[in-house]
Amino acid sequence: SMQYGAVWMLFMLSGLFLGMENVFAFALMPGMVDYGEWKTGKNKGGMIHSLFGLSLPLGAAVCGFIFGLLLAHSGYIANAVQSGETQQSLLLLAFIVPSVLMVISAIIQSFYGLSDKALTGAIAELAERREKAHQDHQTQ
Repeated sequence: SMQYGAVWMLFMLSGLFLGMENVFAFALMPGMVDYGEWKTGKNKGGMIHSLFGLSLPLGAAVCGFIFGLLLAHSGYIANAVQSGETQQSLLLLAFIVPSVLMVISAIIQSFYGLSDKALTGAIAELAERREKAHQDHQTQ
């Protein structure tokens, strides 16, 4: 018998992680752009934002394709009563696998190494570089 209470709790927790991931991805983007400029001396903000924007529909398309393949192999038959084995497969595909992937994603993101202190220092140094470049440009 499937334990729906535990499944729903896992599903809600993974949704919380997904929500945080979506917010953090957009919130951390400007810092990553500034840090990249500080590190390389080139502002690649447009490229970073466009690649991030491209990754969202591309990821959705790939995941939809994979889910379709897995659904086809689960024994699912449209408009029919599903067998117990198919129901177990659907439970895995719809709840368990996404929840586990969200937890793995959260663990990977916990290794984000750019601290507030390092970013503040990089931004301050970038401001100095820009001011110097502006002054140099005015003297020419």
